[in-house]
Amino acid sequence: MVAYGSDDVERVLEFGAVESVLIGSTVPRDQREKLEAAVEQQGGDGYVVASDTERGSQFVTAFSGVGALLRFPVK
Repeated sequence: MVAYGSDDVERVLEFGAVESVLIGSTVPRDQREKLEAAVEQQGGDGYVVASDTERGSQFVTAFSGVGALLRFPVK
């Protein structure tokens, strides 16, 4: 159960479904802080993924640098 991309992650945050949010280091700081604060307020964790590594670069390219692991499915 995952969500990826800013729009999808913000939508599942509204439902309180995010256990962990992964944010690429290339995402603007204000957006990173907003996402981290929202998930931490719901008891989840926020992680910044370094984009200067091969896997980090792939994460940013594939998912626009934003992804979430969910507590429960949201349609």
